[in-house]
Amino acid sequence: MWFMFRTSGEEQEKAKKDTLEMLKIVEEIGLRDFKEKKFFGGDKINLVDIAFCGFAHWLGVIEDVVGMKLLEAEKFPRLYAWIKKFQGSSSY
Repeated sequence: MWFMFRTSGEEQEKAKKDTLEMLKIVEEIGLRDFKEKKFFGGDKINLVDIAFCGFAHWLGVIEDVVGMKLLEAEKFPRLYAWIKKFQGSSSY
């Protein structure tokens, strides 16, 4: 996703495709049990949530700077919901 900042044209499109593929993997594998869990590891924030929160934050920054929406609620409903839960959580 970091290449989105430094590229344009075809290279930026490839970076976008790679980022969307990575988001798809997180959605389908990392959060496959999300309906039963509040966060990656269960009902409380754990190390995976903390590690991934930086990525989630910078993804929003990149979207703003590049002017391209990557994380759409319709395409990535579990990941989108996780970000909203994490941002509003006091379960530290």
